[in-house]
Amino acid sequence: MAGKRSRTSTKSSNAILEMDQNSKKAPVHVQVNQQSTTQLEPSNTADEVDQPYLAKKSKAADKTKKPSPTKHNRTNKNNLCLDETVSLLDNQQADSASSPMVQNDDALQSNDTQGSSSNKADMLSRFSKLKSMRIESQKLNRKEVHFEFSRHKQTSKESMAHERKLKEAQELQAKTAAEATNTDYDRVKNLTYTIDDVERWEEKLSQKEARKDHGFSDYAQIAAKKYSKMIADIKPDLTKYRQQANIASMTHGSSDGTQEIVSEDAFYRSAHSLSYANHSAAPDELAVDRLVKDIEKQRAQRGQFSRRRAFDDEDEVTYINERNMRFNKKISRAYDKYTADIKANFERGTAL
Repeated sequence: MAGKRSRTSTKSSNAILEMDQNSKKAPVHVQVNQQSTTQLEPSNTADEVDQPYLAKKSKAADKTKKPSPTKHNRTNKNNLCLDETVSLLDNQQADSASSPMVQNDDALQSNDTQGSSSNKADMLSRFSKLKSMRIESQKLNRKEVHFEFSRHKQTSKESMAHERKLKEAQELQAKTAAEATNTDYDRVKNLTYTIDDVERWEEKLSQKEARKDHGFSDYAQIAAKKYSKMIADIKPDLTKYRQQANIASMTHGSSDGTQEIVSEDAFYRSAHSLSYANHSAAPDELAVDRLVKDIEKQRAQRGQFSRRRAFDDEDEVTYINERNMRFNKKISRAYDKYTADIKANFERGTAL
């Protein structure tokens, strides 16, 4: 009997443990009341346990076992604890943060009071430096403006006159230095010239003598002088001229359209030659442009030489000299509107 009771007790304890584990694993939890009693289903095994003994054991186990809270209740309690701890930490951090801010404000106020004087001094020094730099830049800009204005105002003639005066001053200084040392200034000056300089100077003098106007001689001489002046600026292309001469010496077009070889003398025609220029002797575009530019240049020069006449040939002469002409014009501006009728009557012969 005792062996049976021991086996039944172990089985009942195992059954209780299995029930407890199943209750933990199950998704739905059932709250156990202390007054309720669990009834075990009868087992169909060979070793049956009597019902009164199992009921007593289950009552004893229920009395010793306390009801455990559900998972939902545990999570709610944990959340409440966490909220309380977080609120406490926030309050502590706010207190700790407020105290350094107050200290920092005090430190900043003290630093501002100490650094205000130094900042003012630095700003004043910087302002003074900037003011001096501004004044200096204004002076330099004004100086550059005056220099640029004087440079643009100075014309080419003034610059040439300035260079000539500078050269004369240098020459006078060299002459005084030569006289102080008892040396011939002309000899020293001539020794500085080269052969090329002397040749250019002699050619310049000869051209000046040729351009000199010796008075009217005849029209042929004037035409020759004009022609020489016009061709003075023309620079012939000798290589192209020789090429044309070689081509003309080898081929020459006849009247029937055939080509025949002729001598080189056909290219160099004289004044008594009867041959006339053909289509192959037409000038190129560069030569035509050069001729047009030369004609425009001659027109511009003639326009500069023409003067406005001092009087009109068709106008009525009422003066004996230029002074009398200006006086008559002044009188006309003042009294012509009154004397126009009298003057017309004198001209018609009907004046009283």
